[in-house]
Amino acid sequence: MSIPAKHLVICAQPKSDTIGAEAQMLIDTIASIPKDAWTDRPECGDRRTIIAPISNQRNAIIRIERATNPTAPNGLLSSIEITASPTGAFEQQILILEVLEILLDFETATGSDIAEAVRNIVIIDHKELDEISALPPRRADENASSRIGPAIIAVLNSATGSKPKTEDDFVMRAWCAMDDKQWFLGNQSDAQSIPADNEIARSIPVMPRLVYTNPANKIMTLAYPTYSDRFSNHGPLETMAWIKALPELTKRFA
Repeated sequence: MSIPAKHLVICAQPKSDTIGAEAQMLIDTIASIPKDAWTDRPECGDRRTIIAPISNQRNAIIRIERATNPTAPNGLLSSIEITASPTGAFEQQILILEVLEILLDFETATGSDIAEAVRNIVIIDHKELDEISALPPRRADENASSRIGPAIIAVLNSATGSKPKTEDDFVMRAWCAMDDKQWFLGNQSDAQSIPADNEIARSIPVMPRLVYTNPANKIMTLAYPTYSDRFSNHGPLETMAWIKALPELTKRFA
């Protein structure tokens, strides 16, 4: 099996400084399970569930679904999870991974194959952003995604030269399609795609956002990369520093 490339994901949960550590613990647990511990749970149709015991009361679970893409690989890694009932009460921790579009062979991929792919998920939080001094500094009560958003929007804006036309246009939004990694930049009046061959846009790391869908039940998911910021005319030196700094995330962690 060919191992998928590394996938950077960025912490984006408001007012949470633990989601990154929780996701990393789940990834590390799945990745550390011995190859011969995984077994398929019999299912029919377009889903496979692969289980490994962690202890007498805890199980690791991987779910893979048949992808709509008719060409191989035809299996989409759906989620990883840990379930436990240490005191008779059911507990779980789930990370939904569909946005990453990690594809494996649906029929033949083993638990250890999938665990190897999971090892290539890299969590980006404030600690990782701190390593690149030119990126925006930390601010109180700001998650890593919000912190880096102004830099991404300013860099994309330098490639398009967009200007606000009305008062409503001062809020700008950037997002990226996961299938072809194409960036878009927009405001209230219009939105435009950045050409796929634009060198500046291609240098920006595509990082799905790590958020809770249900904090109480420890259900985490990856959402499409999207950023918003109030338009401000960053100086050319600051923007140029960000143009150089953003690719460093990929070079350093991917």
